[in-house]
Amino acid sequence: MHKDTLLPLLTSGRLDAVARRWGGTGQDLEFIRAMENFVYAFNRGGSALILRLTHSTHRSRDEVVAELEFVDYLARHGVDVAHPVPSANGELIETFAVPGS
Repeated sequence: MHKDTLLPLLTSGRLDAVARRWGGTGQDLEFIRAMENFVYAFNRGGSALILRLTHSTHRSRDEVVAELEFVDYLARHGVDVAHPVPSANGELIETFAVPGS
């Protein structure tokens, strides 16, 4: 799906629900960019976080898991990368169903 098709799916209520999983709110989110993913920044307890939303037509859950595992591997071996941050549920990836998508 093209980003222009997906953007209307990111309602304020959905963004709020997503942000709350990582300790923020939809109002805290600062839009960064939309390419293959929708990227937002926000602060949680004084720490800057990046929230990336990826539609299943762009990458499967397994592909995102593999990407995060690789980034975590790099971080644990001294590469200066952003560490993946688990949600309040302890998950690195949260899935949200969107009707019609």
